[in-house]
Amino acid sequence: MKKLLIGITALLLSLHATAAPVQDPITSPVSLDFYWETYFATGNPEAVERIVDYIIEAQTTAAHPPDYIDDFTLTVAILSTRSNMEQNTTIDSIVRKHIQKQSEANKKLLEQTLLAPQDD
Repeated sequence: MKKLLIGITALLLSLHATAAPVQDPITSPVSLDFYWETYFATGNPEAVERIVDYIIEAQTTAAHPPDYIDDFTLTVAILSTRSNMEQNTTIDSIVRKHIQKQSEANKKLLEQTLLAPQDD
């Protein structure tokens, strides 16, 4: 079953590749999963960077969020990024490098959100 799902995911990714998947907005946990699937299927670091960009956007527009930003999707984005960073050194490196490219305000926000130890 797992091989079938991987095959279907690869097929969907190849069909979707012409639509520049790393440009699609993250609108739900499902679209967030698509970015993780894109990264794991292709190794494209832009997929991980797009998730980090979403975290910035969602946190900095919290007072007046666009329709597609909600607290649940933001929480899932943060938790999945932290979890994947802990489990995968390449993802950890991609995220840390992307954080260093940010403005000082966004860098501080991301360091607090993704790098600081969390209370359980």
